[in-house]
Amino acid sequence: IPLIEPPPWTRARQDGTKRVWQKLENGEWTDVPHDRLLDVTKLEAQAWFALYWLSMHQEIRKRYGFDAYRKQTLLRARRFVNDVLLDQIPVLADLQRFMDELAIVSAPEPTAVNDRMGLMQQVAAFQESICRKADYDALAKRQIDEIWSSVSMKDDDLTKLVDIYAGDHLLEEEASSKPLDLDALQKELQKENVDSNNLDEQGLARLSRDVVGVSIEDARGASPHKPAIKASKRGEAKVVKAADGNSLRREKWVLERPKPVDVDDSLAVVVEFGDGTAERIVGKQLNLPSLLVPPPPKKQWRQVGAVAEGLTAQLLCVRDEVAGAEKATYFVEAAFVSTPVSVVGDFRAPPPDSSQIGIL
Repeated sequence: IPLIEPPPWTRARQDGTKRVWQKLENGEWTDVPHDRLLDVTKLEAQAWFALYWLSMHQEIRKRYGFDAYRKQTLLRARRFVNDVLLDQIPVLADLQRFMDELAIVSAPEPTAVNDRMGLMQQVAAFQESICRKADYDALAKRQIDEIWSSVSMKDDDLTKLVDIYAGDHLLEEEASSKPLDLDALQKELQKENVDSNNLDEQGLARLSRDVVGVSIEDARGASPHKPAIKASKRGEAKVVKAADGNSLRREKWVLERPKPVDVDDSLAVVVEFGDGTAERIVGKQLNLPSLLVPPPPKKQWRQVGAVAEGLTAQLLCVRDEVAGAEKATYFVEAAFVSTPVSVVGDFRAPPPDSSQIGIL
């Protein structure tokens, strides 16, 4: 059935402003006029003959009982059996009649069918044989001795890889698009570690309000259908620098359960502070990739709020891998909440007893 519904031997390509259909014949793609698209090729005929014999053979019908799932799966091919197909493969008329009879017959649920045939399970034989014989300690030593020892920190491929996974730089709204300088990054991280070590808990509390609670809800507000989901803090707060030179206190908050979202949803992040105040920042539409061909990245980052406004959150959207899905679906799993710590230029962090964050 999957070979008949989206046939792999038929494709469409764009030739300028014209769409051209092609079919695979004798190992080569051949252009097919629009009025000949319903002509059955050898590959298509083989699929229909296989379906015919698997459905109509008496011995197979004795051993292969039809439950509700198998009935629904077979009837998915009924819409392709038309007069044009029957003119080319007349024997399919029996299959068409069998499908029509099957459509009006009630079939039991899959658990109610007592099959005498064995169940087949796919086993990754090659992977098991490779993993069984692999010496991971030797492989790791070989990578260190032969691969990583000869890689330069200026290597172009390594630089691109670091650019992809350098989350702090990708999450900044005004991050530079230039290639990442690994040496400068290392010096910056060392300086940030020194700065963060010099800031004790009381110092951080004096410079910025502590975030004590985070929850994510729909931009139009929480509802029984789409309730707000709370998050819990993971790890320690990190002091990082924003693109405008200000220092931010960044904390990771993981949702109690993943929040399902549509590709065009708008979300709001509610941040609660230790002084009893709370702020609700609303973001724009997520605009997540909906097409599965080509497959979009597994993880997508979306920002709510702005650094210049004193409160921002980066949302981690993870694509859900569902077999047979027509479009991509996503879940929000975590949020990185950033609040100001230091003062650079015209931005001033509020005092600990203030409930407002603003630009002076």
